[in-house]
Amino acid sequence: MLTSFVVMLLMSVGSGDAAISRDCTKKQSDGHWWCLICSHRIGSRERSRPSGDKGGRAHISCIQPRIGAGQKAVTRSKRSSSPSVQLPATRSRTRSPFEEYGYIRVKGNDRSRQLAWEAVQISRRASKHSSVIAGNVRQFDISVMDHLRDFMGRWSNLLKEVAESVGIDTKDMFVVDPKLLVAPPKYGQQAVHWDGPRHRTSATKFTGILYCSNGSMSTSLPRFPANDILSFSDDSSEMASVSHLLDPIHYDSQSVHPGDLVFFRHSIPHFGVRNICEQGDRVVLFGILSSSNASMQDAVQVFPWLYIGAAFGWSSIEFAKALVEYKAYSPVQRIQKDEGDSEKDACLNCLQRWKLFASYHS
Repeated sequence: MLTSFVVMLLMSVGSGDAAISRDCTKKQSDGHWWCLICSHRIGSRERSRPSGDKGGRAHISCIQPRIGAGQKAVTRSKRSSSPSVQLPATRSRTRSPFEEYGYIRVKGNDRSRQLAWEAVQISRRASKHSSVIAGNVRQFDISVMDHLRDFMGRWSNLLKEVAESVGIDTKDMFVVDPKLLVAPPKYGQQAVHWDGPRHRTSATKFTGILYCSNGSMSTSLPRFPANDILSFSDDSSEMASVSHLLDPIHYDSQSVHPGDLVFFRHSIPHFGVRNICEQGDRVVLFGILSSSNASMQDAVQVFPWLYIGAAFGWSSIEFAKALVEYKAYSPVQRIQKDEGDSEKDACLNCLQRWKLFASYHS
């Protein structure tokens, strides 16, 4: 599995019918639209409105903000120290919001705010065991720091408590790969990605991110329900039909405070946003909840430029445009590092075929 993928902006996928296609950006000849977000037909009596910078419409129920007024706050118990969990609204009467969307947002409490304060202090002293990852973010591995065992134990307990609040049995699970992620001002932006392979086993692993510094915006998470085709399918035509869901406009980032947390399945696409703080680093605490205690379980992050290649082909104009759209993340160089020179040459040939070679290198 390659370690990186990118996304391209809204792409339509036509069917074999010239009169009624699946082009989400155009009104069809029979007078209906396809929703840009859920890819289902918009019925004549369904409420919808324009959406997307390239035209098209979407159900109002798909694009309305899900975190805010009218949102239910769910707590695990009546103790004041328990996390206050905010769930996306759900249209289903049979599935919980976490089951439908694959993530929750959690408001801070005394314990999580204490952990956040300690994490900021640790980040100021940390110097060893670090590396630079996407978005010019410095990553500090704290699992090797023996003096932080108590801190990591409390982080583990908090993540398990959040998981249990949405019905996950954590009896035989481990919190692994604890690390601090530090983004300087104006840095931290990522491409849409998954934290694990696009395989159904990823739905049974979870990421927790604790926000530790002031003035932060949250990880950007989907506005749409979890989509099995987007997360798991390896059928190219199916993948192409939902590729528009990788556009960042379909994701939502919100203001957070120290101690707030997000918790999501590895099968849920998401991305880190730019640190908007004028002064001061953004510090977050990261951890993975898994049935395995092995380390480096986030080593295979999946970025969507290869999703586009798998859906449309490595010689397609869609793939070439995706490489150019996310050239800031050096997709060709990443592909060369992970797969070798032959795959790099395939990328360059695609760029040259569609006369985008200069655009990629500009």
